[in-house]
Formats: sequence, structure tokens, C-alpha cells
Amino acid sequence: MSNRAKRWLWGAVIVAALLLVLKSIVPYGVYKVDTASMEPTILGTRQGGESVLVHYDRSAPARFDLVVALRAGEEVPVVKRVVGLPSERVQLVDGDLLVQGKRLGPEVPRPRPITVFDERWADPQAAFPITPENQPFWKLEQGTWTLAAPAGIGPRLASELAFRGDVKDSYFDAEQSIVEGEIPVNDLVLELDLAQDELGSRASLRLSEWGDIFELLLDLGQDGRLTASLVRRGEDSSAAPEVLGTAKLERNGAGFHRVRLSNIDNALCFERDGVRSLEVAYAENRYARADRLQTGHSILPRVAFGGAGGTLRFKGLVLARDLYYTPRGEFAVGEALPLDPDGYLLLGDNSAASRDGRDWGETRAEELIGRPVRIVWPLAHARPLEGAVPPPLLVR
Repeated sequence: MSNRAKRWLWGAVIVAALLLVLKSIVPYGVYKVDTASMEPTILGTRQGGESVLVHYDRSAPARFDLVVALRAGEEVPVVKRVVGLPSERVQLVDGDLLVQGKRLGPEVPRPRPITVFDERWADPQAAFPITPENQPFWKLEQGTWTLAAPAGIGPRLASELAFRGDVKDSYFDAEQSIVEGEIPVNDLVLELDLAQDELGSRASLRLSEWGDIFELLLDLGQDGRLTASLVRRGEDSSAAPEVLGTAKLERNGAGFHRVRLSNIDNALCFERDGVRSLEVAYAENRYARADRLQTGHSILPRVAFGGAGGTLRFKGLVLARDLYYTPRGEFAVGEALPLDPDGYLLLGDNSAASRDGRDWGETRAEELIGRPVRIVWPLAHARPLEGAVPPPLLVR
């Protein structure tokens, strides 16, 4: 037997021993998940699926907690995420969750966004190609994009790189291979490292949804301070943008800083080095001109970054999406679902592949038997499971 095989065997023995000890002290068990309904949170379709450690706990869960439910008349428990709480009216509209007729605000804890592009695992030149129009100003060397964009560069498209294609309900598996989705999604997050050191320069990050363009502008003034602005634009490039919010920031040193722009549930948020400085809600999205049937499809380039007025450097690009709930099933889709005082709405993270509360309606509190806390098998995939993550505090 090879040393590697011995390590795996000993690892399995240790895990089994720990589970026996835990079961004798506190109520824990292990469930195997072998469906796609919770991917990528739980990778059930990999060979053999994944096994989760479950704490048998009947206390009331919070929104977005993971739970194990054994529904009346069913023999096999299911792992899902709680999205609707007792006595609420919940509905799924355009992929979003509405509670009491409203989307959740940016201050509400929610699941982490799901990565759909990460330059460590995917080809950045294929995702953000440097076109002939870009070539005089852009170069990609050793993982860093450099933009030399003097003031008056000319056409806007020359000074920005745009994401190629649509963004769908894709995700990365445990081996960092992309699992291609089929359903276009709305809510996106763009995160990158930005070095903006020349006074008078402007950096730009853009996200689009339907017929709207949402842009983060970072202007480095001659006084060395940054002005951050969140603006909303339409398809008419000659129209003045709608300024949704601004904030003054200290520069906090030269070199790279982590910048994050998110558009989730009709709310825009800007963070720099883990500190949230701007969050603004906006009215419903406008349809794209080409969307004549008003399906809500996003036709404009979904993501772009760039700038002008100096030399800017970008690296560490990550593009993520919010959970997207497909309009399938009988419950909480065409109209709001009123939950009973002991009722919960449970949904799968991989909505397009999940049989869940959209099919059977609410789940009773007495049917919730535990909380998944950790992936325990295979050992190479061992990791904690989490519910909602609090957002950074807003610091003005």
C-alpha cells in the first residue's frame, strides 16, 4: 500500500472515530447528498456525491440557514436553504426573493455570491479580450492589466475591457473547473485589485442589468483624496447619467487596493479594502430597447472596467453572481405564498436543478430535523457550511 493510500485510510478511520465519539456526546449524524440541487454549496453530482455532518437541532432557523428536512410521507431527508420564515408572504420575481412584497435591503445578511469567473482558474484574455480598438492603450503582463489612458483618449470603448458573453447560473466545482449554466442571471459582483496612483485619474467599474448600466467612478483628485460615485446610465450614451450617491475617501497609500462593486436586489454597494463606503437602492430596472417582449433579459455587456486620465493597473479579477431563483413550480412563483405560523419556504441553491418549496409549498417546523454544518467526505473537499454572511458595516 502506498503512503498516500495509507494517509487516506487513516484519515477515514479518524473521521469515523470522531463521528462515533460525537454521536455518543451530542446528536450528530452524516447524510450523503448525491443530487445537484445545492451545488456549488454541496457538490452532489461529483462521483459519490458529498457527505455532510448534520447537527440534529430543532431550534428555529434564521433566513438563509441550511437545514435538513424530512417531509411528511417522504423517506429520504433533503438539504435545502431557508428563504421564507413563519407568517411571511414570500414570492420569487425576476430571480429575486421578495418578502412582504419587497426585496431584501443591502444591510441584510445573505449567502456569499457564487463565483462565475476567477482569473486564477479561467483564461482572463478570453473573458476580457483586448480588442484592436483597445490595443493602443491596454496590455496584460504577468497577470496585471495596465491601462495607459491619457485624458481625451477618444471613444469610451477604447479605454475599457468588457466581459465576453452573458453571465449564467454557472459555478466552479471543487477542482476549480467551471460548470456551465443555462439560465441568464441578473445580480452580479465585480471585485478586483486596483492601483490608481496618478492625480487626476479616473477608474471605472461597470455592471449592467436589463437596459441599465451601473457604474462606479473613482476620481483621484489633486488633493490626493478619492471621490467615489455610483451612477446609473441608460442605453443613450448622450444622456446625462443619474448620480445615485457619492462619498469622499482617504487614499490610504499608493499601490493596489481591493475594490468591489455589487448590484444585488436593486441595491448598489461599493467597498474598498473590505470597508463599505456607499450603498444605494434604485427603482426597478428599465427594459433594454432590443428586449421587445420585455422578458427582462440583459443584452448590454454585463461587466466592464477601465478608466482615463493616467496609468491604471488591474489584477485579481473575480466575477460572482447572487443566488438566482428560476420561475418554475407552483408555489411562490406566480403569486406570493403566505406562510403559516409554523411554515418555512425551503429552496435549493442550484435553482434550475432543485426540487424544493416551489414544488411542494411550505415546510412545517416539525419537519426540520437538523442543520448541516460541514462537508466531511471526501476528505479532500472537507469544508464548513455557512448560512448568511453579514455585510461590512457602512462607513461614511
